[in-house]
Amino acid sequence: MPPEHSSDDDIVVTGVGLVSPLGNTLPQSWDALIAGKGSGRWLTDRAANWHFPGSETERFAGCPVHQPMPGNADFGSRLVQLAGIAAREAVGSAGGLDAYPTHRRACCIGTSKTDLAPLDQAEFSMSILWPSHAAAEIAARFQCEAASLCPVAACATGVVSLLSGADQIRYGTADVVIAGSVDASLHPALLSSYRRLGVMARPGNRPEQACRPFDQHRSGFLVGEGGAAFVLERASAAVQRGARPLAILRGGGFGCDPSGMTLVDESGQHLAAFIERMLDRLQLRIGGIDSICLHGTATRPNDLAEARALQRLLGSRLGDVPAFATKGATGHLMGAAGAVETAFAVQSLQAGVIPPTTNLQIQDRECGVRLSSQSVHATCRRMLKLSLGFGGHIAAAVLERP
Repeated sequence: MPPEHSSDDDIVVTGVGLVSPLGNTLPQSWDALIAGKGSGRWLTDRAANWHFPGSETERFAGCPVHQPMPGNADFGSRLVQLAGIAAREAVGSAGGLDAYPTHRRACCIGTSKTDLAPLDQAEFSMSILWPSHAAAEIAARFQCEAASLCPVAACATGVVSLLSGADQIRYGTADVVIAGSVDASLHPALLSSYRRLGVMARPGNRPEQACRPFDQHRSGFLVGEGGAAFVLERASAAVQRGARPLAILRGGGFGCDPSGMTLVDESGQHLAAFIERMLDRLQLRIGGIDSICLHGTATRPNDLAEARALQRLLGSRLGDVPAFATKGATGHLMGAAGAVETAFAVQSLQAGVIPPTTNLQIQDRECGVRLSSQSVHATCRRMLKLSLGFGGHIAAAVLERP
């Protein structure tokens, strides 16, 4: 294994692209997030039946992306459309990939599952059902000949994809990587499954306020869709071609919570031990972390696991380290969640602003992390991003402001 970090030539993020329920670009989504807007609404399109099975009155709520999605006519499935929009913005903001030969470009676009919408049609191409379909299409369109990868790690997929993409540079496989993840889980079959698991929020009459991470009266999440992409490269190469680093990807790691397929260790013990081991590998101390981007699903087990893990690690500093969770604004984007939230984390470091935790009204006293219902100015240097997924998947990354 190569070292997680080489201080003489960091891996940096030079481009970010984002499509989310809050907007079709990173600036649109960021502005809506900072304003505390929620994206939940009743689902009425793109499916034959958005009612609960066996009910003609109970409806599904969710967080779809804005319609129409500009410039997506040349893309195929929903996953490919989302990946295409995010990748084009990321590559554009990085100043293009022309400085790198095609055999030194790699692509790492993950997802938690395939797009199920084609199954509702009489005819479709089998290739659309491959989870790697979006990665393959993006690799072809941006001539990424070094590698085409598709990590699948449930709701931790986004961070796993980002770190796996960085590994391609560390291993010497590629010099530049388009990394990220997408997800399109707004399908009646999936929504019904989440409802049976008891993790779906009760929308009442205000679906935009339904998802309330770390709130005393939280009831679960709404499902969203979207994606984010990043351009990763060595700092020296970025400077040489005149690109501006947006964040340093200091490193990260993967772990496992063995509590069960859909269970989380509410004590936070497994998560805390994982974070401690990861920071040790990166030769960092928890005292060097001055901000946190949480997973925050608005379910009691997840919120308690994160809060208690951080309490174990930070102790009396827990209330001094600003944190935020974005699912109250975007919904839970499943396989895309980690990537979209990391895009917000990069923007937070750039702007010197900690976003609000949307819909937080009365914080759960058992969750003592420092959250705010309003955006807060804070010049942070190093941010920890956490992601947890069904099946015990855990991933975390450490980002630094250049």
